[in-house]
Amino acid sequence: MNITLIGMPGAGKSHIGKELAKLLDFTLIEFDSILEEAHSKSLQSILEDIGEESFLKKQEEDTILETQGKDNLVISTGGSIIYTEHAMEYLAGISTIIYLRADYETIEKRISAIPRGIIGLKDKSLKQLYDERTPLYEKWASLTVDANRQPSSVVKDVEVALGLLQ
Repeated sequence: MNITLIGMPGAGKSHIGKELAKLLDFTLIEFDSILEEAHSKSLQSILEDIGEESFLKKQEEDTILETQGKDNLVISTGGSIIYTEHAMEYLAGISTIIYLRADYETIEKRISAIPRGIIGLKDKSLKQLYDERTPLYEKWASLTVDANRQPSSVVKDVEVALGLLQ
């Protein structure tokens, strides 16, 4: 069994992914960190250097390469992964996709505290991206969990949603 976490930047994918992987004794694959380590730069710098289209292509390739043939993974995706149909079809085939849904105000508050590279923010407002991405997250989600709360509550809800807790 593999678990893929999707959602807006600031939804808690990295934090929830770490907690979930520890709890289940799964391996965490955190794609934003993989990209930053591979380039020795922040996501924002990578985006500026290679552009959004190349960034999405690299994200798609890494997703398949890093997960192929593996099991017992918690996969923390970049928020823009839902723009790559092929990667999402692949993830849907190898994992249960959980959408960490947080309302716009929560996302805005969380990402203002930690600057990050966000695909599309150059041409659109954060609210426009939120509105554009929400239906895509909903489309690909096997399960949706409310991510507006404390991480421990979100992790418990993920466990319940997966049938690991009653």
